[in-house]
Amino acid sequence: MAVSLQFSRLSLRADGFITTSESRPGAFSSRRGRRTPSSVRCSGGAGDESGSLAVDSEFDSKVFRHNLTRSKNYNRRGFGHKEETLELMSQEYTSDIIKTLKENGNEYTWGNVNVKLAEAYGFCWGVERAVQIAYEARKQFPEEKIWLTNEIIHNPTVNKRLEDMQVENIPIEEGEKQFEVVNKGDVVILPAFGASVDEMLTLSDKNVQIVDTTCPWVSKVWTTVEKHKKGEYTSIIHGKYSHEETVATASFAGKYIIVKNMSEVGLGV
Repeated sequence: MAVSLQFSRLSLRADGFITTSESRPGAFSSRRGRRTPSSVRCSGGAGDESGSLAVDSEFDSKVFRHNLTRSKNYNRRGFGHKEETLELMSQEYTSDIIKTLKENGNEYTWGNVNVKLAEAYGFCWGVERAVQIAYEARKQFPEEKIWLTNEIIHNPTVNKRLEDMQVENIPIEEGEKQFEVVNKGDVVILPAFGASVDEMLTLSDKNVQIVDTTCPWVSKVWTTVEKHKKGEYTSIIHGKYSHEETVATASFAGKYIIVKNMSEVGLGV
């Protein structure tokens, strides 16, 4: 999960280099006058694309998100099929090994191997919620075309199950998502990691049904970086540069820098 910190000043070393928004994964395009931030990327070496400092324009992402979440084509609470879909998920994703462990005080021995069940295991709350709402969407819209902007979560079993339910990922060609395949009346699911402001704008313009499964803890970080932007702070986003959650979080920020580890932190101070 991307984590945001705030700093009032940020100086960059001389080994930073300038890049345009078009060259960054998940960057904003200039279509329809949308914001086109410039950025300075901190490089740890050739081919490193992990850190970026972006300068925002006057676009108010908070107002846009506020209006979007109140539109008739937006849903983030499910469709009233929670118990039914949770039961289906329990049948599909409950392991016999876990069942045996739970029935035996969270500890069991198979042959000469003693296995203990961890206190925390399985889907976290945000992931379970995302998958459950995606299941609800398929039940609510049995005939409609349903798209995902990214994998709902990084779990091959879950992703294959959604594929079997004819929930398709928006195709990508040459690093760009092909949103032109999405038509008015289609359903588009935003994954647990969230989606960038630019993607939300595109979908809003297309007048599709948006099913938002973004983890509330992720959107809480978006609120934080929006506060940083108003206070003219620089947000420090800890995460992988091109990960969906990092891209989404950065799209709500004003000035920001992305770092993956402590060695990259040293490049930006």
